[in-house]
Amino acid sequence: MAKNRSNRTLSGIIEFEKLEIFPNVKSLIDQCESKEFGKRSKIWVANEKVNTIYFLESGMVKEGIETVGGKEFIFDFHTGPGFAGLTHLFQNNFHSYCEVIETSIIKTISRKALEEIILHENLWTSFQNYFSALCQQHLARLAVNSFGNVREKVAFHLHSLSKKMNKQTIHLSREDLASYCGIAKETLIRNLTELKDDKIISIDQEGIHIKNLQKLNALFM
Repeated sequence: MAKNRSNRTLSGIIEFEKLEIFPNVKSLIDQCESKEFGKRSKIWVANEKVNTIYFLESGMVKEGIETVGGKEFIFDFHTGPGFAGLTHLFQNNFHSYCEVIETSIIKTISRKALEEIILHENLWTSFQNYFSALCQQHLARLAVNSFGNVREKVAFHLHSLSKKMNKQTIHLSREDLASYCGIAKETLIRNLTELKDDKIISIDQEGIHIKNLQKLNALFM
């Protein structure tokens, strides 16, 4: 990789989560056609060769793996506008699957073209920092899922989703939320009811509304 990098230097490290706003990347995205994907459409599957990276113009997809007994474990949600699958850059095969959970407008971006921009524009350090931060987030979840009680798990993941989506309302199916928390659906519903009774959250057709973020944080911090 070092041989392919130019001598140009960047004045600062970019936020890799916002890679789409980088001029050359934006130009690459603009050249690609948009396609609508319906709910439950598979964007990629595990062990599929990585030829393309996906940019969501709108909508939401989930990324996960199948675990023991065919159970689903969701480890990330991607919302538009933004990329899905950046962790698969410089990889030969997808290590997860990705499925649409609400109708999405998606562009397929050449993995090779995107990697060439990253190397040519000296964005490799930004990519490393992004990947490292993501690993730390997964380790934090692993610690909570390994040692926390169920109430702590639900509170932690509601907080994580609120922060990730930058909103106080979480609109997900109970099945997907349970798979994200790593617990049974019935267990999730019981704990959501308890949090609602404690006036930490409220629930309606729009989704789960976090009413008291401080109390929610106190449950797992």
